[in-house]
Amino acid sequence: MKRILFSLLAMLVAFALVTPVHAVMINRGTDTLGNRMIYDTDLDITWYDFSNAANTWANQVAWAGALSVDFGGTTYDDWRLPATVDGLRVWGYDGTTTAGFNITNSEMGHLYYTELGNKGFFATDGTNLQPGWGAD
Repeated sequence: MKRILFSLLAMLVAFALVTPVHAVMINRGTDTLGNRMIYDTDLDITWYDFSNAANTWANQVAWAGALSVDFGGTTYDDWRLPATVDGLRVWGYDGTTTAGFNITNSEMGHLYYTELGNKGFFATDGTNLQPGWGAD
C-alpha cells in the first residue's frame, strides 16, 4: 500500500513540474531596409515585420514574391504571403473551420491567436463577448 501511495505521489509531483510548451517568437534583427525579421519556432518560419500600403491582392503577391532582403550579408528572396485556410466556407468558433473566429489552422490565424495570444470576439464554445477579446 505504501508503494502505491508513494508511486501516486511521485506521479503527482512529476505532473505538477511539467509545464506546457509554448512557441517563441525570436527577433532575429533588422535588415538593411530597417525592418525586423522575426522567427516563429512553432511554425519554423520567419515573419517580415513590414506593412505594405493597401493594394490589390495580385499586387501584394507580386510585391512579396519580388522582395529581396539583405540580412547579415545573406540575401533572402524566397518570400511569400502567409498561407490561409482554403476550401468551402465553413463557419465556426473552435478554430478548425475556414470562416469565423479563433481560426488557428492558417499561418496568419496561428500568429494572431496562438503566438500573439489574442482572443476572438466569440469563445471557442460559441459564447460571445469573450473577456479580453481583440488584439493585445
